[in-house]
Amino acid sequence: MPAKRRNPNQLTDPRLLITIAFVVVIMIPVLSLTFPFGPDWRDVYRRAALDLLHGHNPHDTLQPRFLNPTWVLIPMMPIAVLPMELGGAIFLVVSLGSFAYAAYRLGATPLAMGAFVISPPVMHCVLNGNIDWIPLLGVTMPPQIGLFFVSAKPQIGVPIALFWLIEAWRGTDDKPGGWREVVRVFAPVTIALGITMLLFGFWFLDWGGQPDQWWNASLFPYSVPVGLVLVYLSLRKRNIRFALPAGPCLSPYVLFHSWSAAAIAVVHKQRWALLVTVALWVLILIRATFPDLW
Repeated sequence: MPAKRRNPNQLTDPRLLITIAFVVVIMIPVLSLTFPFGPDWRDVYRRAALDLLHGHNPHDTLQPRFLNPTWVLIPMMPIAVLPMELGGAIFLVVSLGSFAYAAYRLGATPLAMGAFVISPPVMHCVLNGNIDWIPLLGVTMPPQIGLFFVSAKPQIGVPIALFWLIEAWRGTDDKPGGWREVVRVFAPVTIALGITMLLFGFWFLDWGGQPDQWWNASLFPYSVPVGLVLVYLSLRKRNIRFALPAGPCLSPYVLFHSWSAAAIAVVHKQRWALLVTVALWVLILIRATFPDLW
């Protein structure tokens, strides 16, 4: 069974929308004046979006190279042209809201959603200005659209894409599978990838150099057996939740905030969501207190 998703129409309650709008209106100016924005937004995504806007190849102008799919920069352009502080505040609010919305759509209660949003991987992503919320949003979408989102972070998205590939081939009672369904689902992102290669070259070939960087938080190769079991369970049970933590387990290169994909996999179980968040914060405190412990 696919992951249970909330009815998005529940989000149209006027009181909820007014509250969200009020919080956003207050947060953005306050953050733009007080918050020290993370290096990933300031030095990577904002700069790459501006390079693309000015007609340059964003995959060649930054060092180390920009290795996310080019299309993730397109929605960032409108805020990249704003003053850095204002654009960064908007980016932060969008990031937090997207993490919360993804958790909501995957069945989180308000308490579980709050625990997830303040979990260390999510806070690490938000404080650094990274984009791990994008693939998590993609999981809540139809596959042919969601593939554009989950591919933003291959460390998270590869097992999810494999899950959607097998599901497209299998089909359902309402929709036959087979190669036609696979083409229908995967053709849009494949065509988009081909266009980016024509315009910007084989920008993804430097992925192999990432594991040597000091900020790599991968547990590879020790986590590979766990990742393979999770992939098997996702396909066997036809449940995408198992595919979410499989990516970080299988990837030789994972930043700490990409482990948010593992945290969100249990967000529909309130007790587990709380336990995971508390356990992660305990590990962070132990690490901070005893930095040479591991």
